[in-house]
Amino acid sequence: MPERKAEQQLYQLTGGLQTEPSELNKPEGSTTEEENFVILKSGARRRRKGLVLEASGTTYTFAGAPAADDVCTTYRWKNVDNDPDKDWVVVQVANTLFFYTDEDSPLSGNKATYIIDLDIHNTATPGDVSIYPVSMTSGRGKLFVTGKRVHPFHVEWDGTQSPPLTAVPSTIRERGFEGAEDLVPNTQHPVTLDANHEYNLRNAGWDPTDIESYNTSESEYPAKNQIPWLAFRRATATGYADEDGTVEFHAPKLAAEEFREIRAPIGAFLRDPFNTTAAQGGAAEPIAIFSWTFVDNGGDWDITITTDGVHGMLITDNVIIRGNSFKYNSSFGEGISVQEGSFNGTRDITAENGTTQFTFNINQPIGWISWVSQFETLGTAQKEELDITGANAYQTDERFEVNEFFAGRIFYAGVRHNKLGHKIFFSQILVGDEQIGQPELILQVAEQVEYLRLDRYVQRAYRLVADDK
Repeated sequence: MPERKAEQQLYQLTGGLQTEPSELNKPEGSTTEEENFVILKSGARRRRKGLVLEASGTTYTFAGAPAADDVCTTYRWKNVDNDPDKDWVVVQVANTLFFYTDEDSPLSGNKATYIIDLDIHNTATPGDVSIYPVSMTSGRGKLFVTGKRVHPFHVEWDGTQSPPLTAVPSTIRERGFEGAEDLVPNTQHPVTLDANHEYNLRNAGWDPTDIESYNTSESEYPAKNQIPWLAFRRATATGYADEDGTVEFHAPKLAAEEFREIRAPIGAFLRDPFNTTAAQGGAAEPIAIFSWTFVDNGGDWDITITTDGVHGMLITDNVIIRGNSFKYNSSFGEGISVQEGSFNGTRDITAENGTTQFTFNINQPIGWISWVSQFETLGTAQKEELDITGANAYQTDERFEVNEFFAGRIFYAGVRHNKLGHKIFFSQILVGDEQIGQPELILQVAEQVEYLRLDRYVQRAYRLVADDK
């Protein structure tokens, strides 16, 4: 019988790794699960090789032996400081990030002398940081770090300063598109004003003075479906022609308007997605910090802020500090190291002089010895607006478990909280250092991952956290 030439059937792996489709409808040339393979940009696969100790490698001995449940993870930071010839390896061991340059071989001999203490960025008990791996990604020459118990921050390189690495905390904010639960229907005019209804009104653009003006005129407070700028009418002003004039708030004009049952647009407030018990924004504008001093109480510090102008805050108020950072010599780690810290966040005012000074308390920075740069960045202070209660108010120590830099944006996902687990946060397109280093990183939110072209790691984190809920 004559032989027949058989054709060899090859499976082209050009479809990539597809974790969402079922086995019945997965794209041609794709896989649903892989192990010990590296996916190349061309779609080809390369087997991940086993591990072996470096020839002539250098052994590093930790100052304190890591515990059995401490984690170790690595990341290759490419294009450090936008230098294509500068690639580093970042190693997390427990609560510390170590840095290795890849300029010479072996790699283990290139360990940098500077480290980053993750406990400085912890959100809960410092010991929790050591047992959870951080997620790292890079873009625009920066390294972005986040973790289950680590508040997001980014690392900058500047060879002209010592140390050349700076860890900059990110102040995460989102628009308040979810109102407070005030138990008031959209069309109802309450005769008393509680904090939650006031929050909803001001989040829709109402000024506090106009809210009270409406109550004085109509003997009731505005409803959530009323659009505040429709209350303004033309008026005359001295020194201006009548046709130029100005506008003034007129409650009867608004009361005579017809509104549907849908609430007015909201989003005037920014809020911390990890603590929605208070609004941030509104009438109180941020004011620049001019200087600050501290009193060491032996474990904690009293920080006294001097503002560049009258701050208008009382001892009963809370203050939001943003964009502050300092550098100090620390006994943490190997010998003496330079660490970075800040007192960003919401602080309880313990004393104030009514004009340009107020005081609050913080924990002493870890291992503090002396200053390297006390006023690295001064930042701003802003009065916290309105306490919020009800079903929509929450606080959590959970943070993003995964991040990814993609298409010029930084994406965050994987918060194990029932209010946040289904969300993916992403920034505007970051085109310059001034956006990355701004006091606040205001993130947008996407509820459905299938409409976003995200890296597969972000998709995986979204799916895992959503499934847990």
